[in-house]
Amino acid sequence: MVLDRYFLFGMGLVILWILVLIRNYRAKDDIKFFWFCELSPILLAFGFFFGNIQLIKGIIDVGLITQFITLVSLVLVTFFGADIPPVTGNVKKGKFYLIVSYLLHLVPVNLALIFTLQTRATPISLIYGVLVLVLIFVLSLAFTPASKNINFVQHLNTVGFKPRYYKVYWFILAFLLIVLPTHFLQNWFSSIF
Repeated sequence: MVLDRYFLFGMGLVILWILVLIRNYRAKDDIKFFWFCELSPILLAFGFFFGNIQLIKGIIDVGLITQFITLVSLVLVTFFGADIPPVTGNVKKGKFYLIVSYLLHLVPVNLALIFTLQTRATPISLIYGVLVLVLIFVLSLAFTPASKNINFVQHLNTVGFKPRYYKVYWFILAFLLIVLPTHFLQNWFSSIF
């Protein structure tokens, strides 16, 4: 019975991913496909199709904090006129683009967390999280121009942080500041529910 629910959610994620592809194609913005947010629906869909809860937990480890920050940024730009460079331009691309962006940042990781709340994240999910970070890092460096700074792999100029050799320790920072805290947060949520 659980796998049926997971299969349906996986199909919903594939549909959302198709909407993202259409959104990016219509906006002539295919480079955005390499952002983690854009990849998360299809990555999570694989986890749901295979019934691999720890893979799902690993993807949540990478995406929960980043999706939340992006969603808050999107709300601030849309409703309060804030100027947040990576997000501001997206608001001007039309209603369809905006609606899909909200769905993309609100649905996949949050619902995946809700679906898996009763299962504790194990060290295996941390390994999956590391593999997702490696995937993001490689895709961002290999297939995107440095000027686009996809997944903030090139620099953190947006927040005024310009350390030397940033690319060298991006991975360590992402793991320590995003993956580990989310891993522990998931386990705390699991202990409550």
